Amino acid sequence: MVPLRGRSVADLFRAAGYDTPLFSNRLSGTDDRTAFGTCASEGRVLVTLDLDFANPLVFDPGAGAGIVVLRLPKNHARSDVAAAVKVLLEGTVSHDVTGNLWVVARPGPAATARLPAR
Repeated sequence: MVPLRGRSVADLFRAAGYDTPLFSNRLSGTDDRTAFGTCASEGRVLVTLDLDFANPLVFDPGAGAGIVVLRLPKNHARSDVAAAVKVLLEGTVSHDVTGNLWVVARPGPAATARLPAR
């Protein structure tokens, strides 16, 4: 994985080989449906911190290339976002997000908890 030092989160995606435009640059101030529709029409996976997109009854991930919601603490740091993106990128090595809804958390105690043995 790529170290974050001096890089944007989008740079992490680009370093992994993804074409990554930033909606904050293109669609700033648009509503959720417009953002989702733009991603769907362009065949792009929507990666967001907005938990509204985690509702598949409102935003059908199968209608586009998929949705990834990064679930982070309210007062998250940039490094938390980067850590969650790294988890996402590691997941895409063996799984395809296309048409699916993924909710990704930053690594930590909740993300690495073990289930009790049966």
